Amino acid sequence: MYAIIKKEKVMIKLDKLGLNHSEFSNKVGITRSYFSQIYNGRKTSISAAEKIAHHLGGNVEEYFCLFVGQREINFV
Repeated sequence: MYAIIKKEKVMIKLDKLGLNHSEFSNKVGITRSYFSQIYNGRKTSISAAEKIAHHLGGNVEEYFCLFVGQREINFV
């Protein structure tokens, strides 16, 4: 299982929070480089996605698309 970021939603939320990538990654506890890779579409673990979503003030489904293999998981 892995997650891919919903870039536009995260961009809007970071803007509302007044944080740049460096400030946000420090808050989350990951490197700016790793956050940049995730932000630019790198597959990431569910645990990293949960940490990011938590610090954005939402849940993982709000800010990430979740996949098992090639199938996207949709929550109703």
